[in-house]
Amino acid sequence: MPAATRTSPITAISRRPFERCAPAGERGATAGRPLAAVIAEGAIAVIPTDTVYGVCCDAQNAAAAKRLADLKGRSSGKPAAVAFFALEAALAALPELGARTRAALCALLPGPLTLLVANPARRFPCAGGELLGVRVIDAPLEPGRRSC
Repeated sequence: MPAATRTSPITAISRRPFERCAPAGERGATAGRPLAAVIAEGAIAVIPTDTVYGVCCDAQNAAAAKRLADLKGRSSGKPAAVAFFALEAALAALPELGARTRAALCALLPGPLTLLVANPARRFPCAGGELLGVRVIDAPLEPGRRSC
């Protein structure tokens, strides 16, 4: 699927041009560039979330996910959370979720929770296996909470 149309996980991030990697004028090659562009290139980025700063990459990019795991000192087989900036993006990325699971995500997210959901389609193989941690970040990069 083309990078511009797929759901990009943080390990998952929605692609919107207003998401910035760092304020313009900051030092570094990625400063001031759209976060989606940085992630699409396979880079690792630091982003604010509703609880802490998160280190992220595109979970569909095996090389980036390996670099992130190495950076964190995490074994390559250990699952990571997949995070989104919009609830709709999370639901669209996991179409096989049942009605009760979707209702739970709608009731509890966005917010400072990571919900473990069944992953029968083995989506985001760099981040999960039978179970997948799903997070919808309620942070300043999100233009507003959306309802289901």
